[in-house]
Amino acid sequence: MITLKGSPKGIMITIEEADFITACAELPAKLQSSAEFFNEETLEVFLTSTSLTEAEVYELRPIVCKTLSNTQVIFIEAPPKMLPKQHSPLDDLGSDEGITKFVRTTVTQGETVEYENNLIIIGDVERGACVKCSGNLFVMGSLLGSVTITTPQSVVVAMKLMPEILKIGEISTTVKQSTLKKFLSTPEIAYLTDSEIKIEQYT
Repeated sequence: MITLKGSPKGIMITIEEADFITACAELPAKLQSSAEFFNEETLEVFLTSTSLTEAEVYELRPIVCKTLSNTQVIFIEAPPKMLPKQHSPLDDLGSDEGITKFVRTTVTQGETVEYENNLIIIGDVERGACVKCSGNLFVMGSLLGSVTITTPQSVVVAMKLMPEILKIGEISTTVKQSTLKKFLSTPEIAYLTDSEIKIEQYT
């Protein structure tokens, strides 16, 4: 079994319960299935295994480089450091934050969802879609469209937070798009602080 896990600068590849021949056969297919996420100029790769020897793991490096031929692969010798959890306004939310509306579908391109309180979207917000609310916004998927939050104290949380335009209170910002970011599984939080919108991983 081969698993891929995203890190802030690259990926961690773990090979478990597989012999060398199997790993050689399955590794290219595993990487190719996620190749769209790996078109960054450089990519840090930590390659490890619980079933192979160190020498066998080292022999797999050329396979990674060949499969990701459009990317400069840099192998690292220690597990990548994930960003630590930081204190954020989400930690200060109480158990009763007012009325909350659930939207149990993806908000598609051209659609607008508005609500005068907290909003939870169980799905994605596609590029070209618009979400507006006065409370906290939680997206249980990818947030790619435009977001307007009228209350400065509110937060925006998404599994993948890459909105076209993000506005909280009177402050708005654009978010840098990254294909690698799409691969990361750590949710992110956005909130207003010192007249600027801050975005960080929420682990």
